[in-house]
Amino acid sequence: KRYENDLSPELCDQAMDEISHLISEMCREALFEKVVDVYPEPQEERTVSFSGDYVSKMLGVKINNKEIEKILKNYNYKLSFDAVNFSVTVPPMRLDLVSSRDFVEEIGRAYGYEKIIPEIPKVDLKGKDSDVWTKTFLVKQKLINDGYREVITYVFRNKGDLEIMASASDKNFLRTNLSDGLKESIILNQKNIPLLGIEEVKVFEVGTVFTKKGESFNVAYGDKKNITEKTLEEFIASLKEPFLGSSDLLIKEFEGRGHITQKGSFSYIFPQIFKVWSVYPFITRDIAVWIPQGVGPEMLIDIYKGFGTELLVREPNLFDSFTKGDKTSFAYRLVFQSFDRTLTDEEINEIMSKITEKIISLGWEVR
Repeated sequence: KRYENDLSPELCDQAMDEISHLISEMCREALFEKVVDVYPEPQEERTVSFSGDYVSKMLGVKINNKEIEKILKNYNYKLSFDAVNFSVTVPPMRLDLVSSRDFVEEIGRAYGYEKIIPEIPKVDLKGKDSDVWTKTFLVKQKLINDGYREVITYVFRNKGDLEIMASASDKNFLRTNLSDGLKESIILNQKNIPLLGIEEVKVFEVGTVFTKKGESFNVAYGDKKNITEKTLEEFIASLKEPFLGSSDLLIKEFEGRGHITQKGSFSYIFPQIFKVWSVYPFITRDIAVWIPQGVGPEMLIDIYKGFGTELLVREPNLFDSFTKGDKTSFAYRLVFQSFDRTLTDEEINEIMSKITEKIISLGWEVR
């Protein structure tokens, strides 16, 4: 109670009376001439006013004024009622009662929260996309269609134009560009190329940068060779109008994985393709197989998927192939990963052995 709501200075008078009484009992000769305590700023009397309608609205249940008055009197509050508003004198010890909201809690607790039926309020709002959101969405769709993947980098940097007073890390400046963070992201993601199932890292970011001129909403994209950064408006201006309309490529890419909404002259595509990633490390295995000409690699892919179990988390990636005589060699990279544990070489070796046995049973040769 002491540390939550503080203590009223009015308690001092009560304490002095109790102590004086004890002294008087123990020492009958003690003299109490006058009060010598200095109390230059006594606690002021506080009054809080509110209406019954306000209490009902805040609690979400209709409570009539007579019920509210009864509850307040049971608390022994001094109050008055003018047919609309209650005016309650706050007891000196109740420093936690500051506003009408605090009395709503008092009344609700006494009334009984179990009596309040939870109902979703009826809200009739017509949503409207902001201009910035619309442009950002179109930019992201454009870059995704061009083979880029979105990243979100750290806003705080070691250097910048604007310094913050305190930070949770040793980076005390706000970023002045997106390119620096993008470069770091590309380096880190290069290590995960086998798991990502891609041949090169192409990433982009759309976010705010902070310079002496003010805040700017920028777009940065690129790979390990080159990174381009523009403001959102500059990027939008560089796009051609046909792309901003409906795009057959985008519609085909997200068909079956989201929904497409036509609004005016634009087609907005809302993909629903997120999948939680594993926090455990992955293991890769490369396997090359000679198969007779005329036999497609699809049979190999079926074998890899069939024997790879649920631990094969990526589509087998063909990274090399060549023909020699009447045979063709296909080299695939397989990526294994678990969502609940760190895999061991023994587990993966067992899977690879079954794959090899199946391939040999078909008369093919594992290189």
